[in-house]
Amino acid sequence: MPVIVDDILLMFWVLSWILIGTIYLHSVGLSFFGARRWKPRSDHAPEKRFAVLVAAHNEAEVIGALLQDLAGQEYPCSLYDVFVIADNCSDRTVEVARGVSGVRVFVKTGPNRGKGPAMRAGIERILKDAETGDGKVYDAFTFFDADNRVSLNFLQKMNTELCSGNRFIQGYLGTKNPFDNWVTRVIYQSYAMTNRLWQLGKRRTGLPSQCGGTGFCIDADLLAELGWPMTTITEDLEMVCVLAQRGVFPVWSPEAVVYDEKPRSVRVAMRQRIRWMRGHFTNLFRFFIPLLRTGIRKRDVRVLDCALYLLYPLSIFAVGIQSVLWLLGAFIIPHLTVLHPGPLFFLILAMATYYPILGIYLETKSLRELLYFPLLLVFNWTWVLACFVALFTFRNRTWYHTPHGSTLDDGIHL
Repeated sequence: MPVIVDDILLMFWVLSWILIGTIYLHSVGLSFFGARRWKPRSDHAPEKRFAVLVAAHNEAEVIGALLQDLAGQEYPCSLYDVFVIADNCSDRTVEVARGVSGVRVFVKTGPNRGKGPAMRAGIERILKDAETGDGKVYDAFTFFDADNRVSLNFLQKMNTELCSGNRFIQGYLGTKNPFDNWVTRVIYQSYAMTNRLWQLGKRRTGLPSQCGGTGFCIDADLLAELGWPMTTITEDLEMVCVLAQRGVFPVWSPEAVVYDEKPRSVRVAMRQRIRWMRGHFTNLFRFFIPLLRTGIRKRDVRVLDCALYLLYPLSIFAVGIQSVLWLLGAFIIPHLTVLHPGPLFFLILAMATYYPILGIYLETKSLRELLYFPLLLVFNWTWVLACFVALFTFRNRTWYHTPHGSTLDDGIHL
């Protein structure tokens, strides 16, 4: 093999394992802080006024249940209003939403479709009405997807977080339909693992959590100042990056639970993950250097943590390349085996196994869930494929509507 090829492979090997090792150590380090269960905290007296926004595109089958959850919140009804932004709906979404008492519906039409533009239209309308005196002034905006179900204490927990000084709060992202099939089951396990070891670990260490795109709350003054400047197809991550440069970071609220519907097929899950990774790469290329500079200049580890999170898809990409090189070395090009010594391979395998097993068991307290662990390991390779596709097509900003129709699984209590 030519010397220059050897040099390139060696450089890639060193850089990729530095990246993979940093990401793994970051995750494993957080897991130690997430191992101990969160203890419920006392609530602050109801004080904050909320505008609750629900973006919907042809969600007649599922939006009614969410609106009933919001109507039944254990929070004074005089302190919150629910707004549905019906985005180019051609089904009965508007009719269903208007059938729920107290819900205001904004009908949005036009070619600029998608969740981000719908949110922008709703926020601008509410802020404009407040400014002209035609609407109320709110302390915070809370956002949900139309397929969600919501714990009845959600607004009360958001009120407590806001009264504690937090300005950007993400609720606990649960799964509405974990037992539909094996696909939803392993996705549920991924979220259980992430909530327990990642989000809780970040809450305890004071590092910024990540916004999940639904079930989150933002201080109204921030939105009045910023508007809705997000333009990528992952507006949640973009918002984290924009606010991090202003010194505002998301905080995870584990007692405020939102149940999100997960895809029931590998095809739909792949399409969703490719879209997420396209948006992630867009934000990586746009914000990594500015966040790195800001974090170093301000000596703020929270900003640097946001910058590190942007590198996660690159680490997944590197894992994919390293896996291909390992297979080539094992079966076709023996010369490559020197890049993958046995001890290093087994160390990485041990770390990759420890993290999900610990997170799944701690959060579910069920040994039965671990029976699905082999399926989870296989399914996680969809992230590798999604990263490969997204890296070379990240400029594709096509918005796809994910179909919804599942009900809340038996055994889940709001």
